[in-house]
Formats: sequence, C-alpha cells, structure tokens
Amino acid sequence: MNVQFFDTVAPGTSINILKTGYMFLGSETSNHAIFLFKSTGDDELNPVQCSSQQTEDFEKDLNLIAKFNPREPTNLELRDEL
Repeated sequence: MNVQFFDTVAPGTSINILKTGYMFLGSETSNHAIFLFKSTGDDELNPVQCSSQQTEDFEKDLNLIAKFNPREPTNLELRDEL
C-alpha cells in the first residue's frame, strides 16, 4: 500500500470533514481548530509517499518505526481556533 502525505496538524481526538470544504480538528492538548481546504494535494510538485510497512524487514525487526518529517500545512489554511 502506498500513502501520499497531505498535511500535518496537531494531534486530535476527532477530525470532521464538512461538505462545505472545511475541516474541524478537536485537539488533544491545544485549541480546537477549523481549517479550509485550499487544495486536494494533487498538484504538488514533489509529493511525499510512504510504502507499506508489511515488508519482511518490518516483520523481523519490531524496533523499526515508521518516520516522517512534519511540515507546515500547504493544503489547509487555518481559519479559526476555539
């Protein structure tokens, strides 16, 4: 399975995507946030993709951890915090 990286947001307890193009993030430790989708991410020049962890190396070594570098949101725009 391949997954394309979209955007990084704060850890949350719930994410609600609305038909109007907004996303509500119920945050775990900070303010709740409302984001506007600026893009679907299809137009990125260098999309970051991750491959499945279901490989032989991953199954043999339980210490392997999937890692990625968070970035500032490019596809989401913060509209309000509650």
